[in-house]
Amino acid sequence: MDLKKRKKETVIETIKKGFSLKEDSASHEEIHMRLLDGGKVTGTNMGVLICAMIIASVGLNMSSTAVIIGAMLISHIMGSILASAYASVSADYSLLRKYVLGFGLQVAISITVL
Repeated sequence: MDLKKRKKETVIETIKKGFSLKEDSASHEEIHMRLLDGGKVTGTNMGVLICAMIIASVGLNMSSTAVIIGAMLISHIMGSILASAYASVSADYSLLRKYVLGFGLQVAISITVL
């Protein structure tokens, strides 16, 4: 009977470990760096953004919802939005200004490509 109880405890512990959020959590510094790195306006991000806008334009011309959704998935604008939100929540207004200006630049380039 004692062996069965130990097996049950082991199974329960395994299940608890499987649903534990502590093992996969990131540190605040890692979250900070990931969000702010994703919002940087670089040449690669601009190239991908222009390609996404061209794909979205083709999707609009073809009336294809799937193509438009695909263009949204490859767009890098979301990085600037997340970085701006993070800077706003953490009350870092110099970062907020930087990423809002970057977002504005990305929107301006998107409109120009169209």
